[in-house]
Amino acid sequence: MNQTADEDLTALLDGRLGEPERTEVIGRLAVDPSLQRRFDALVQARGLLDAAFLGMLADAPVARLRAALPNHANPRVSTFARARLAASLAIAAALGAALAWFTFNLGKPPEDWVTAVVEYMQLYTPETFADVTPDPGQEAAIVATVGARLGLDVAPGDLAAPGLTFKTALVMSYDGAKLGEFVFTDAAGAPYLFCVLADRAAPTALRWDKRHAFEVATWGRRDERLLVIGPSAELVHNWSTALASRL
Repeated sequence: MNQTADEDLTALLDGRLGEPERTEVIGRLAVDPSLQRRFDALVQARGLLDAAFLGMLADAPVARLRAALPNHANPRVSTFARARLAASLAIAAALGAALAWFTFNLGKPPEDWVTAVVEYMQLYTPETFADVTPDPGQEAAIVATVGARLGLDVAPGDLAAPGLTFKTALVMSYDGAKLGEFVFTDAAGAPYLFCVLADRAAPTALRWDKRHAFEVATWGRRDERLLVIGPSAELVHNWSTALASRL
């Protein structure tokens, strides 16, 4: 993977590509598996880092830290990029503590994968994804790339639900199986997740449950176990019913 390709993929994620460049890069993603893998890796890294950064940016002493940056900083760099650089000094210690907590808890085997999702869902707040706003082209590329990694043929329209806005998607791992997470938020910014565990299991019917402060819907197919989670029983019920009929 050359530096130019990485710059193109990063520009696509940042929404800095105009036409026809964006169409050209998305076209290359569709036919180049190595480029798809690199884009997928960037999506994962961006989703995790931006979620952590955006959740703590409001509490970081950005003005004081920005003042400590060299005066010859590139004036073309966006305000958000400069703020991210300055705030990174302040959030490093907080991130270290959060990662230590998360790693410690990962060492404790949960009852099942649903419990694992519920546990890390509790880390999200309305601020976590507040400033993550992909455009339609970015959304299509992210959904297609993450879906391909999970072996799921899916497009943004397949996942859409009234009252929910797409934010990002990433692939993790649970007990050796790929675990995909598609993140949405409601009008108040509360996170909702559609999760796919790429694991062979007997098909199961759609069922609903209450876990802590969250409504949870689960069902299964031959090659996937699926889950929807969020705070509103009505939204979770309607979304999971629609997804179970579409996918």
